[in-house]
Amino acid sequence: ALPETHRSRCLALVRLHCRQIDGFVATSNYYADFMADYLAIPRSRIHVVYPGLNLAGYGGPRPEQPRPFTIGYFARICPEKGLHVLTEAFHLFKQMPGTEQCRLHVSGWLGSAHRGYFEALRKKLAERRLEEYFCYVQAPDHESKVRFFHSIDVLSVPTTYREPKGLYVLEALANGVPVVQPRHGSFPELLEATGGGMLVE
Repeated sequence: ALPETHRSRCLALVRLHCRQIDGFVATSNYYADFMADYLAIPRSRIHVVYPGLNLAGYGGPRPEQPRPFTIGYFARICPEKGLHVLTEAFHLFKQMPGTEQCRLHVSGWLGSAHRGYFEALRKKLAERRLEEYFCYVQAPDHESKVRFFHSIDVLSVPTTYREPKGLYVLEALANGVPVVQPRHGSFPELLEATGGGMLVE
């Protein structure tokens, strides 16, 4: 995001200093490939170590809850994480037969810089008469985060950038929740390794 000529100068300095590093760690093969090209270093110097979770407090049987099918979003609330993509998909989904009671639950950190973005999405849902099927849960602590995952049937965080990590995918799977994610970034690797969901274009 740096303006030129600062960006080119900074990148040249980073590439120069990277020659002094013996090895790097990336969180996915996608990101390792990307950074090898970006930093102009041999791909063999980048080792992939997938992120993991401390599973304390996760797992166990999901509580039986008689409720409508619920789609969840759990990530930072900002344009790059794609909540606007998900609300648009939810609007289309609600037009299909049998989805009349389906709900969308959203949680994650909402900074002041993105409150306008979030409120615009809520307003659009209200205009489409979908507000009663929408629920926002403020960024919770660990215990209430697990309760949030137990309240949804599928998770989707349709990022508009190529996500190098995707910890929310692992958190969903740790709570028995499958995911639907874009076919880019680290998501194909995570779902190939776990079998925990579906990819969409």
